[in-house]
Amino acid sequence: MPLSIIELLIVLSLVSSILPIFSKISGFHVEKKLSLYETFAIIQVSKQLAISNDTDCEIIIENKNINISLNQRVSTHHLTDPKTTILSNRHKLGFKPNSHTKYSGTISLLKNNNPSGKISIGVGNGEIRIK
Repeated sequence: MPLSIIELLIVLSLVSSILPIFSKISGFHVEKKLSLYETFAIIQVSKQLAISNDTDCEIIIENKNINISLNQRVSTHHLTDPKTTILSNRHKLGFKPNSHTKYSGTISLLKNNNPSGKISIGVGNGEIRIK
């Protein structure tokens, strides 16, 4: 039996009144992980750029920026959270056109100077892992 418009409005109003309470409880965890997954996505895209353009792709980490260098062009990506800082154990990370790693390493994210996650690019096969 389909819901009537009145029943649907009641359900929507109940859900909308509960969601703000839930977001306050779990908001810290979601906010903390957003920068981690955002960085992971940028690294994943840089790997795909190396494959699709058949050229090396380098990633340079600078404080709050991720610079992707491809064919002498540099694209800068800023994280959406201004409280997050990015560190890397190497100056450059990168991929080859065959999807293997050119420069392996680990990226660490700090939120308010507290560790919030790590992303590692493995040696050889170009595997990207969230730790």
